[in-house]
Amino acid sequence: MKTFAAAALIAHASAISEIEFQFVNWMGQFNKNYATVEEYQFRLGQFALRYEAIQEHKADPTLTYQVAYNKFSDWTEEEFSKLLGAKYTPVEERTHSARPPSSNAAPAEWNWIPKGAVNPV
Repeated sequence: MKTFAAAALIAHASAISEIEFQFVNWMGQFNKNYATVEEYQFRLGQFALRYEAIQEHKADPTLTYQVAYNKFSDWTEEEFSKLLGAKYTPVEERTHSARPPSSNAAPAEWNWIPKGAVNPV
């Protein structure tokens, strides 16, 4: 039993070091560096999320497109959204629809004049 636990621990440690090895290679490829150990650890964590997603993608033979690392592989979702000009809203605060639910029936009558949408001629 102790042998199995030791083997599991070694396997876990080697998986972590594989991710960090990929991260360090990626840092060299994209000329990345971090000012503090805390920033390095944080960015490694973000990279690890992308690493896992890429590994899952590669394991699925039904997917016909490719994914790979890029210069944004250490960014958070919030940082990437800001780059695209979006106002970031955390996932737990998002709603499924910006508009309130409405019925499919058109109103029997609609007048644009009281709504201020018609100019005088």
